[in-house]
Amino acid sequence: MDSLHESEVASTSDVGSSEKEGSKSDVLEETKQDAEELEEDDIGTSPRIREKSYKKKKKEDLLKLVNKVKSLTTLCDLALEDFNEDVIDVIEEFFLDELASVLTIFYDEQYLKARLGFPDIEVDDLMYFVKQLHLTEPITPETFDETVIFGNVDCLADASILTTLETVFAPIFVYINNWPDGVKADFCFFLNGFLNRLTDLRYKMAGLTAIYIPKTASNKTMKEISKDKRLIKSFESNIGFYFYF
Repeated sequence: MDSLHESEVASTSDVGSSEKEGSKSDVLEETKQDAEELEEDDIGTSPRIREKSYKKKKKEDLLKLVNKVKSLTTLCDLALEDFNEDVIDVIEEFFLDELASVLTIFYDEQYLKARLGFPDIEVDDLMYFVKQLHLTEPITPETFDETVIFGNVDCLADASILTTLETVFAPIFVYINNWPDGVKADFCFFLNGFLNRLTDLRYKMAGLTAIYIPKTASNKTMKEISKDKRLIKSFESNIGFYFYF
């Protein structure tokens, strides 16, 4: 009887010991997993940490882009405190919305306004920002200068028209790739001639002489320019204009 009792006690003891060992093993496994996750967090490989870091960087980049637009905006009597929440919201939308291609900033009476497009009221001074065509990646502070065209338009009509045409419209037409070569060549030829004459008129009125140089040439190296027959031809016609007219 005593032997049977001792056997039962031993069996119970073995079960309890087994359960304790199993529980200890589970705790050790959980501790190991926690340690691995903590180690992943420390080296930045945890998906949760990566997502949080990505959102933080995206927010920081958006703030930098807004500040860049604010620093580049040049309007008469502009003060930084004039950038109210409504204006900042529109600037942010310009970078967040892939379909938004034009941002304008201007004064409506005494209040600064921003719009995704051109204003439908008469303004004396206007700042514009235009995205390059066919962007495949979101705009970042590092790529802003290569992906966004910007400038100012004021009440001096001839200077404003020239600036807008040569910095906004001309590059857009030059980089169109789905036109037939003959059509594009003819269009660019006449566009170049028009801008050449407009440049001449603009500076003659100021008593100066200037030669029109296409803005598209500023993004190319001398080696690239030497291989671009169309660009060389436009240079030749621009220089020839000043000899014959």
